[in-house]
Amino acid sequence: MEPRRREDYTVAWICPLEVEQIAALQMLEEQHSRLPQPGSDHNVYNLGAIAGHNVVIAGLPQTGNNSAAAVVTQLRMTFPNVKFGLLVGIGGGVPVTTDAGMVRLGDVVVSKPTGIHSGAVQYDHGKAWGGKFERTGSLAPPPALLLSAAQDMAAKRAIERDDPIESSLLRIDTSIRTLRRFKRPGAAQDHLYRPSYIHLQRGQSCDECGCDVTQRIPRPADDDGTPYITVHRGTVASGELVLKDAFLRDQLASSGVLCFDMEAAGALTDFPCLVIRGISDYCDTHKNDIWQGFAAAAAAAYARQLFFHMPIDEVRQREPVGFAAYSPSPTPTSSGSHSSSPYLTSTPRSAPPLPPRFVAQKPQSAPPDPLPSASARITGMMYSPTGTDARSRQVADHKNAGRWDQALFLEQQAFEDLQKRHGAEHLATLTAATDVSITTWTLGYLQGASQWADWVTQIATVTLGAKHPLLLKLGRVKGEIHLVRGQNEEAEALLGGLLVDQQDILGVDHPDALDTMESLAQSHKALGRMTEAEERLRRRADALSSTLGQNHIKCASALVDLVLGVIPHPSADELSTRQSQGSSMLLRFSELISDLHHRLEESFGPRNQVTIRALRACGTLKLLQGKTTEASDMLRRALSYSEDALGPDFPETLLIVSTIGIMYGKKDGGAFSCTNSAGFRPWLERYVDWLERRMGNIPETQATLSLLGMSYMDDAKYVEAERFWGRAVKSYEGSSSANAQTALSMYQLCQANTSLYRQRTGTSELVDFLGRLGLNNRR
Repeated sequence: MEPRRREDYTVAWICPLEVEQIAALQMLEEQHSRLPQPGSDHNVYNLGAIAGHNVVIAGLPQTGNNSAAAVVTQLRMTFPNVKFGLLVGIGGGVPVTTDAGMVRLGDVVVSKPTGIHSGAVQYDHGKAWGGKFERTGSLAPPPALLLSAAQDMAAKRAIERDDPIESSLLRIDTSIRTLRRFKRPGAAQDHLYRPSYIHLQRGQSCDECGCDVTQRIPRPADDDGTPYITVHRGTVASGELVLKDAFLRDQLASSGVLCFDMEAAGALTDFPCLVIRGISDYCDTHKNDIWQGFAAAAAAAYARQLFFHMPIDEVRQREPVGFAAYSPSPTPTSSGSHSSSPYLTSTPRSAPPLPPRFVAQKPQSAPPDPLPSASARITGMMYSPTGTDARSRQVADHKNAGRWDQALFLEQQAFEDLQKRHGAEHLATLTAATDVSITTWTLGYLQGASQWADWVTQIATVTLGAKHPLLLKLGRVKGEIHLVRGQNEEAEALLGGLLVDQQDILGVDHPDALDTMESLAQSHKALGRMTEAEERLRRRADALSSTLGQNHIKCASALVDLVLGVIPHPSADELSTRQSQGSSMLLRFSELISDLHHRLEESFGPRNQVTIRALRACGTLKLLQGKTTEASDMLRRALSYSEDALGPDFPETLLIVSTIGIMYGKKDGGAFSCTNSAGFRPWLERYVDWLERRMGNIPETQATLSLLGMSYMDDAKYVEAERFWGRAVKSYEGSSSANAQTALSMYQLCQANTSLYRQRTGTSELVDFLGRLGLNNRR
C-alpha cells in the first residue's frame, strides 16, 4: 500500500472539545499515522478513514468562532484537497417542536438552509438581538453533496429496522471506566424549567441545590419509551459566549433557531460545512455536564453514518484548493477594491474609531505639490498585468474594476497550477503565493494574509535569500499587520529597514519602495510624528509624478493617500485643537481634494475605487471643519457607491461606515459623546461585527466593543451592555492590560445588574398576571 500523503485527505471533521474528539476517534474504521506538516501549522490532527473516505480530525485549542476560523484556515493550507467539513459536537437546544418531534436532550440538530437562513447564523452580532436575524456576515450554506447525503440518510433510516445511528453508538464501549460518561443518562435526567426560574446555586446540580421540581415544564413522553435519537434539521445559531439565558433563547427561537453553539460562524465564514450538534442542555441557568458525553457520542454517530451516504468519487474528484486559506466563489459575494494602503489609509490602528492614540501636532499648512493639471484628464490604470498570459490580464482587469474576490480566485488558481507544475520552492509558485497574500490582505483577512506570508517566508528565506525582492515586497504586508495589531514601534522598525533595502536593491523610485514608503508614513503617524509622515507622503507623490506624469491615476491616488494621511481622524480628543490650529490647512486640503474628486469622477465615474476614497476624504474634511450636513451627504454618497461597486464587506466600505458612526456620535460637532447613542450605534455595531470577522482581536475591535458597551450602560440597557462587554472580555483573553481588567469589571457589573433586572421583571410579570385574574386582591 502506498504511503498516504496530505493530498489524500478530502473531508475535515472539526470537534472543539476533548469529549467530542474522543467520540470522533471511536467512529473511525481505520486510524492512520500522522504526517509531517508545515512549521507554521500548530494544529494537532488525527487521521483515519470511514466508508472509504480519508478524514482529518482536528480539535480546537479553545472554544469560540475565532479559534474555529484559525484552525480551519491552517487545516486547509496543510491538507489542500479538503474542501468541506463536518463541524461535530455538542450544542444547546431550543425546546420547540419540529417536524421530527420535540427537541430533547440527546437529540441531534443538523444544519439545513431554511427560509432566509443558510443553515447557520451569528446570534450575538448586530441586529440579531432585536428578535430577528439579519445577516452580519456571509456564512456559507452546507455543500449540496452533504445536504443530499443527509436527506438520503434520513430516508434510509426511516425504513430500516435496525437504527444505524444506535449501531454506531455501540462503537463506544461504555463499560470502560474512561468512557462511562458517554452512557445515555435517560429520560429521568431530561428536565426543562420555566424560563423565569433561575438555578439556585452555581456549581451544583439541580438536585444538589434543591431546585423546585414544580417549576419543571411537563412534557409528554415518547410513544413507546424506546430510546431513539431524533434528528432535527434547521438553523444553528453561533456566538462567542456560553448562552445560559432562557429568555434570550426563546426570543431568538422565534426566528427558527433549533440549536446554539460557539464555533459554526467562525468555520462557516469561508468554509462550507455541515453543522452536527448533539443537544446537551437547554441554554438556561440549569445547564450542566450530565448529557455532554452522550450528546457528543450521538453527534459523532450521526456524522459517521453520513459518510456511508457520500459518494466517494464525488469527494475525491474535487479539484485541490492548494494552500488557499480563503476560497471565494468565482461569483463574488462582496466585491473589493484596493488602495495604496488597503486598510490603513485614514487612521492608525491603535484605537479607532475611538480617538487616535497619537500626539496631536500641527501639520504643514501648504497643499501638496505637484498637483495634477486642472485641465487635463486623469488617465492610466492602477494595476497592470504582471505577466503576458490571459489570466494575468484578467486579474489586473478585476482589480481595476474593484472585483477583488474574483481576482483572488484567479490568483489562487494560478498558485495551484504552478505548485503542481513546479513545486512549492519554484520562484513562480512563491510569486503567485505572494500575490495571494497581498490580495487576501487587501480584502481585510488578517489571519489568512499573515499565514500566507509566513508560508512564503518560510520557504523563500531558504531558497531565495532574506533580501530577495519578493520577500521585501511581502514584508510590507507584515509591517501593516503589525500596525493593525497596535505594534507601532515594531511596524516602523520593520518598514524602515525594508525601505532601505528596497531602495538599495531596486532603486529609490521603484514601485515597491514607494508603496513601502506610504506604509512607513502610516507608522510615523501612529507614533505621533506627523511631520515625518507628511514628508514621506509628499516625496512619494513627487516620485510618482516624475515617473508617470502628473495626470496618471496612481498620482491621483497618492494625493488621496497624502490628504488622508495628514488630516486627523474625525474623533474626539484632538478635534477642537486641530480645528483651531489647522483651519487654514483644512480649507486648502478641502479645496484640493474637492477638485481632485471632481476630475476623478469625470474621468472614471463615481464608482471607481480611487474616486470613492477621494469622496470619503472630502466628507472627512467637511466633518473636521464642523460642516456636518455637507459631510453627511458626501459620506453617505461614498457609502452607497462603495457598497455598490466594492461590496458591503470591503475595507473601504467599513472605513466609511466607521466615519459616519463617529459623525453621529459627535456632540454639537465637537467631542464624541455617548448621548447620541441611537445615532452612532448601528454604524459602529456594523463596523465592529466586521472587525471581529475579518481582523479578529485587534485594539480597534476591543476599543469599539468597549465604547458600545459603555454606551448601553449609560442608557441602563444592561442586557445589551453585557453582550458587548462580554465580547470585549473575549477579545482581551490572555491580556493582563488595564483595559482588559476594565472590560472584565464592566462585564461583571452588567451581569449583576442583568440578574437583578430579570428578577424584578419576573416578579412584576407575576403580579400583573395575578391582577388580571383577580387573585392578588384576596387576603
